Amino acid sequence: SRMMELAQPLIMSGELRGIREAQFTVEQILSAKEMMMLGTTMDVLPVIHFENSLIGSGTPGPIYRKFLHLIREDIASD
Repeated sequence: SRMMELAQPLIMSGELRGIREAQFTVEQILSAKEMMMLGTTMDVLPVIHFENSLIGSGTPGPIYRKFLHLIREDIASD
């Protein structure tokens, strides 16, 4: 997907270990530092809580902000 392509600079710089579509266990979700959902109509949406527990600090994180910036730049360049 386009987000996989846009993520490459973040992966190459070491800010992001990787990006993938996957099924996650509750334990993986709750132990995540940051989580987001990607989609055509929502672009990127931070996930800040799950089942009454905070994900990371409970606020959108730096990778989310970088993805949002990359998406907006990409859309503006079309």
